Amino acid sequence: GGLIRIAVAGRAELNGGSFLADGGAGQTFTAGGSGGGIFLTCRRFTGGGAIFRANGGNGYYHKDYPTLSGGGGGGGRIAVWYRSGDQDAVCSVDGGLSGVGDGEEGTISWLVLPAPGTLLLLR
Repeated sequence: GGLIRIAVAGRAELNGGSFLADGGAGQTFTAGGSGGGIFLTCRRFTGGGAIFRANGGNGYYHKDYPTLSGGGGGGGRIAVWYRSGDQDAVCSVDGGLSGVGDGEEGTISWLVLPAPGTLLLLR
């Protein structure tokens, strides 16, 4: 699926944009590719109906040779780090489909950035 990384110093106003990091579909007797990742950081997020998608690809399935068929790829990861704004975006991290086993869902995280000057102590 690949990685989409966006770092915005101020306001990210997406207004219906699409950000797609889907896994590829399986070819003859192969599994689908896993979904990629989308990583966005900004101070203010305004989704405006934006689409973030990192779905797994569908596996190749042959009804006559199910033991040689491939499963669906797992869903990817979406992480949005922001300080303020809305979560008005459509997010999808579905696993790919297959007749021999579907891929698992990925993860979606909406995380609040710490205030400037915040000291984090990790032990």
